[in-house]
Amino acid sequence: MKNFIDLHLHLDGSLPYPTVKKLMKAHNFPSLTETQLKEKLSVSKECANLQEYLTKFDFPLLFLQTIKPKEAIISCGANNYYHHPNTEVIDNL
Repeated sequence: MKNFIDLHLHLDGSLPYPTVKKLMKAHNFPSLTETQLKEKLSVSKECANLQEYLTKFDFPLLFLQTIKPKEAIISCGANNYYHHPNTEVIDNL
């Protein structure tokens, strides 16, 4: 279970605004203003429940679940605890 929790924590916030804009353009999504993009990706300070928090994953998942991604980014430290990246992941790229 720990690995799933760590993966969840890793994905949260792992798409910086410039990356999202680049992916939106590459996948022909309509462009958004900075304010609209921030609204889709960020939880407000007044967030009071898990349901609202989880809705912020909807938009990034559109990019993370692309059937034919145009690029892949792997970021991890050498000799890390989880031994990332897994060779199966690399082979599937």
